[in-house]
Amino acid sequence: MKVLIVDDQLVNLLLLDTLLKGYGYEVDQASNGKEALELLRANSYQLIISDILMPVMDGYELCQICKADPHLKNIIFVFYTATYTTKEDEEYAMQLGADKFLIKPMEPSAFMNAIHEITKSAEINQIPLKEPAITDFEALKKHRDRLLNKLSNKIDELELEIKEKKGTEEQYQRLMDLSPGPIIIHCDWEIIYANNAGYHLLDEDNLIGRQVFDFIHPDYHDIVKERIQKLMTGNAPVPTKEEKYISATGKIIDVEVTSLPAIFEGKHAIQSLIHDITEKKKANEALKQSEKKYRELFDGMNETVWIIDFNGNLVDVNKTAVEVLGYSKKELLSIGLPGIDTSISKEDIIAMAKSMPSEKHQIFETTHKTKDGRAFPVEVFSSLVSYHDQQFILSIARDITERKNSEAALEKERNLLRTLIDNLPSGIFVKDRDYRKIITNPVHTKTVRDHLKYLGIKEEIDILNKTDFEVFPKNLADSFFKEDQKVIEGGESIINNEELGVQPDGNDIWLLVSKVPLYDKDGSIIGMVGITNDFTESKRTHEEIQKNLEEKEILLRELYHRTKNNMQVISSMLRLHAQLFKDEESKRVLYSIDSKIMSMALVHQKLYESKDLSHLNLLEYCNEIVALIRKSYLNTASQVAFKVTGDDSKILIDTAIPFGLVLNELITNSLKYAFIQNEQAEISITFYTNESNERVIEIADNGMGLPPDFDLTKDSGLGLQTVVALVEHQLKGKIEFINQKGLLCRIVLKDELYTARV
Repeated sequence: MKVLIVDDQLVNLLLLDTLLKGYGYEVDQASNGKEALELLRANSYQLIISDILMPVMDGYELCQICKADPHLKNIIFVFYTATYTTKEDEEYAMQLGADKFLIKPMEPSAFMNAIHEITKSAEINQIPLKEPAITDFEALKKHRDRLLNKLSNKIDELELEIKEKKGTEEQYQRLMDLSPGPIIIHCDWEIIYANNAGYHLLDEDNLIGRQVFDFIHPDYHDIVKERIQKLMTGNAPVPTKEEKYISATGKIIDVEVTSLPAIFEGKHAIQSLIHDITEKKKANEALKQSEKKYRELFDGMNETVWIIDFNGNLVDVNKTAVEVLGYSKKELLSIGLPGIDTSISKEDIIAMAKSMPSEKHQIFETTHKTKDGRAFPVEVFSSLVSYHDQQFILSIARDITERKNSEAALEKERNLLRTLIDNLPSGIFVKDRDYRKIITNPVHTKTVRDHLKYLGIKEEIDILNKTDFEVFPKNLADSFFKEDQKVIEGGESIINNEELGVQPDGNDIWLLVSKVPLYDKDGSIIGMVGITNDFTESKRTHEEIQKNLEEKEILLRELYHRTKNNMQVISSMLRLHAQLFKDEESKRVLYSIDSKIMSMALVHQKLYESKDLSHLNLLEYCNEIVALIRKSYLNTASQVAFKVTGDDSKILIDTAIPFGLVLNELITNSLKYAFIQNEQAEISITFYTNESNERVIEIADNGMGLPPDFDLTKDSGLGLQTVVALVEHQLKGKIEFINQKGLLCRIVLKDELYTARV
């Protein structure tokens, strides 16, 4: 145990130091209270042993400061003194909070037994450490009186010594010089002595010879004169009085002064012991302000506030209580809490008061009733408070009508949500951040239990408030945990993830599982919500449909292949018959028909080769038709340059054949009639989208063009008329022929040529 010993006598310090260290204590020394405080605030001690009368700061003041400091008040404080000790000194020491008062001299063994007893009792909590039993203001007054008594005793002793021995006055003066309180001695109103504290108080380097009234406020001159006159005639101390002093620098100082007659340097004089109470005045003013603020705060609270004594009586209520309950303050103090809360009696309040020291505070709900009979729910918070230096119960009642309504509405919503979740065909579960399922519905619970039964776990495990590791085998729980981590830790959303489960009979069950983070109002993830849907039948149906589609696709491809083959057979027959004719016109007609058939057969060939059985690539299709025509009109086409440009647009199968016939007819017409005298023949095919989102196909040559007076309805042959009919009726488009350095045929089609129609 570490001990701090405080004494202004070096001999006493050495004796205590040797004794305590001999019993194994660790010891530090201080010669006065101020020095002791510095050590206490820099080190850790369990015991203080202090003398009383010391310079700078005495033992009483040291004890008072320690017991008021939250960091020092639990240190055991023992007084060990003998200087002019009285019963009153011991009582005052114990009131300050001292744990033991020992009087010098003591036998070392008796002293150590007393120290062991108090430290052991404190360690095992047989006795609580002492708390101050008096206020700071009472302590200051008693402190002054005790010091005055000691100083007075000392002065009496010194006066006796003056008669017996010369030089004792020096000791007396030294004692006063060491006094922490200001002392001034005056004779015929002239100052003849002041101790160091007196000089410090009045901010003056030389007080001797100065008039005492130079430092007393003018408002107190007459009062001081009257008091000193009584003192001189009565030869007894005058009760302590409050006065105002003025320092040499003009500072106004509030003081308490105790005066008594004295003999100094052989003269009858007045000795004044002065205590600076400026801080006390400030403290009183601060207390008034504190009381004012307390009242403003007390009355300004929106909740009703009650101060109740330990007998169940109301001591105070705030303005809100008056306004809310409709009673006057006097009425409320009269009827008490039972008057507005019939569920509580005065005996209940007394019982609560007795339980408060151990329970510290209580929170409960009850009902209050206003003067006009309206009842409303309240939440009451009660705790112990100090009020005017006494213990009371502070109760704050908050109107919770809105909260109760909200709770009722929330409970209704919860019940509705619970009903909805429990009756959903989907499995629902919620996990917290510890990966425990805190909400499940019957569908999800059944799915889990069915899987567990297949795994051989027949017992119906309660999955609520359990992790997957407490329910499933480790390998399965690991797979669920990895996904859950992505959601809860990474904030990801997993939507419609396919999971394969097993029913008790061993049949597969396919689940679509979605998991999303669950957030609180601040945006922090607090868990996750999972939804499972059984899509076993849908998956089986989808697989059957997929299988049927694949079979149909094979059949369609076979159909396209056979159709193309049949058309090629027809084409071959037409070519054979064309070779039998000697008439060139007849041959030309048959070859023209053959070209048209081959353009249709090309569609089926492309579909057979394509992955998409409903569309053809327009650019590829146009190039294939050009290739077929060049092959059929080898002699003529070999002298013509073909140019096909456009994007990767698609063309529907039901429009590809009529479009191919139109393209075939226009190109063959150009080959037949456009280039009779042109040695640099060229045919271009271009397609694009115009501003009206229409598809435009332009077939142009640099040949002769149409005659100026050409009438499409009268002068054109069957081929051009067929082209117009196919464009306008089957393709639902527009066609026009323009002489432009040859002939330009522009076809404008709606988007239906490229977009699947319903």
